[in-house]
Amino acid sequence: SLGRNKTYEQLSREEKRLKKKVKALFAQAEKTDRGEDRLYGNRRGDELPEDLSTAEKRLARIKEAKRYLQEISGRRGQEKGRSPQARGVREGTEKTRQKTSWT
Repeated sequence: SLGRNKTYEQLSREEKRLKKKVKALFAQAEKTDRGEDRLYGNRRGDELPEDLSTAEKRLARIKEAKRYLQEISGRRGQEKGRSPQARGVREGTEKTRQKTSWT
């Protein structure tokens, strides 16, 4: 309808108001960013912990975790009177076929 149309001056005022609002939002974002930089430095917040920061360190942690799991597995087997090898556990996580008297 003709009553809902805006004049050129109205559009110009609306544009000016929106530009001012956007400028204020960017200024607030910049202020917040500077404050966070003072608190946290250049970190983004999604960095890995130092002991996982490189591929070599992650690989070392994986190997450590595997050794730990094998140790636990070995203890459980010893508690039951069986070695990890008798239960089919070996280096890696592959299982070996257990030998039976009939094979």
